[in-house]
Amino acid sequence: MQRKIFFDLSFIADRRVTGVERFALEIYRELEAQSPGEVVALLPNGEVGLFPGGRSIELAFKSKVLNQMLGVPMALARIGPATVVFPSFAPSPLCWLLRSKKMVRVVHDTVFWDRAKTLSVKARLYLKPLEQWWMSRYGAVATVSHYSKSSIIRLFPYLKDRLSVVPNAVSPSVTHSSEVPSVGKFLLSVGTIEPRKNFEFLIRVFETLAESDHDLHLVICGRMGWGYESLMVAQRNSSFSKRILVFTSVTDAQLSGFYAHCAAFIFPSFEEGFGIPLIEAMFHGRAVVAANNSAITEIVADAGTLVDGYVEAEWVEKIRLSLAKADSADVVAAAVERSKCYSWQQSAREMKKVIDSVG
Repeated sequence: MQRKIFFDLSFIADRRVTGVERFALEIYRELEAQSPGEVVALLPNGEVGLFPGGRSIELAFKSKVLNQMLGVPMALARIGPATVVFPSFAPSPLCWLLRSKKMVRVVHDTVFWDRAKTLSVKARLYLKPLEQWWMSRYGAVATVSHYSKSSIIRLFPYLKDRLSVVPNAVSPSVTHSSEVPSVGKFLLSVGTIEPRKNFEFLIRVFETLAESDHDLHLVICGRMGWGYESLMVAQRNSSFSKRILVFTSVTDAQLSGFYAHCAAFIFPSFEEGFGIPLIEAMFHGRAVVAANNSAITEIVADAGTLVDGYVEAEWVEKIRLSLAKADSADVVAAAVERSKCYSWQQSAREMKKVIDSVG
């Protein structure tokens, strides 16, 4: 009898897809393609048509929160013994009552512990304690980079033998686009609009660049996270506000167009477990200037420019140098080759090994 692997995709109800959710969707799709009929999606009420041809179970609620707290445990209680993968968020404590279930978790980073001040009150007071409570109870854990793996082991050394690396990759939906942005020459940055992404610092750096480069624009793409208001205020108050464009809702085709036509990709984040936008930009052969910290260092490696610390003048200088050689054959080739180091097909195979280790 074929074993069933259940994937919690209840988050899809609000259609807010960031790096964490993108990982879940791509790994699910690829696992389903590699092992047809073995992987079953747990989907919000009314959303079972999202993955035609794939197997799915409809949860009791439309609400993301209600399904995470009640809908998923209720569905699992009916299923019987099974392996359940939580690729985005920690399961409800009620799932612990289902002792016959083998729980597999993907922990994307250690921001809860290492960068708690950059998180919302809800994340600090509820999500962090929940994640910490579950850590010793998972059958196996995957994470998306070697940096995150070492960080998790530092905090939870007992996970050393249950922890594997399953990297992100470039999604097919952002690999090509015929859409050409209406902006002329622009720098691009992508990520959820929240304090951790450090976009306000980027605006200050851009203002210095804009003083001497009158054609340059700044484009920021990302859904609104907690604390997004401060970025909007910084944009409005900037003397170059008309040249700072913030897009909080773009299609993958539009995003691909931005990647393909930006003058350079800038990533000043304080902390990343991986940083999918980095390899998406490199896939399009763009010059990358990024902070030299966390998993960013690992992902960019020698295929881009890494900047130590957050001294505005140093970022301005590095970006100017990168713009001067952004379209050179060496820069483009190095970026593209680096992006090829990651693939969803290989990551799905690694994820299957993690799942099998608890089976």
